[in-house]
Amino acid sequence: KLRGHCLMWHNQTCQWMYEDQPSKELLLARMREHIHTVVTRYKDVVYAWDVVNEAITDDEKASDPYRPSKFYKIAGEDFIFKAFEYAREADPDALLFYNDYNECNPVKCQRIVDMVKRMKKAGVPIDGIGMQGHYNIYGPTEEALEQAIKAYRKVVKHIHVTELDIRVTDEMGGALRFKREGMQISDSTEQFLADQYARVFRVLRKYHKNIDCVTFWNLSDNDSWLGVRNYATPFDADYQPKRAYEYIVEKKAPLWPQPERPKK
Repeated sequence: KLRGHCLMWHNQTCQWMYEDQPSKELLLARMREHIHTVVTRYKDVVYAWDVVNEAITDDEKASDPYRPSKFYKIAGEDFIFKAFEYAREADPDALLFYNDYNECNPVKCQRIVDMVKRMKKAGVPIDGIGMQGHYNIYGPTEEALEQAIKAYRKVVKHIHVTELDIRVTDEMGGALRFKREGMQISDSTEQFLADQYARVFRVLRKYHKNIDCVTFWNLSDNDSWLGVRNYATPFDADYQPKRAYEYIVEKKAPLWPQPERPKK
């Protein structure tokens, strides 16, 4: 069985979805056709879907909690609610998730929780929250990760870690695969990486009754969207286990305190 990722995302969306300046009704009809087609096609192998991906804004000062995507501008919050309804129509047995990154940030975490509460009040069939887990050696802290899990478990039955990797920098985005070309990892940085994986898994094990699934965003540095020189996965470019793998499997405690984020 596989997890399905993802049915609705503002990025990498086929342009036919927006052709002819669709009304809200037409956009929702197109969404329904897309969701039914994909979910039905993989119904026999996919047990859980990330139905909506990254709909919450990262702007902590924004009065509107949602990302101003084309979906949102045309259909408002309904694009999220309806996506889950369409997915449930297509597969009554699949687990349905909302999925996002920066999910340990207290402001964004609260916005996600508030959205899920509105969904449940409206009878929207949401089963779980996907915590992407694109972390780095500077954060989140164990306390921040723990607080996020506690907040999410109050509103959903299922929590999945969906895209786990840990960068050795505090920068974001796939462009890092080019920016760090040729850079080598120091022994101390490798230890910081192993320590952070140890912290993350210490928390995940503590809340194993709430965490159903942990998915890495590729297992090898050679295949990582962040590039081989961000060293973000448990296996190196030659598919050999790294120190981080050892710390995960052997349940080792972090060797050093968590480093402070560099000042910009």
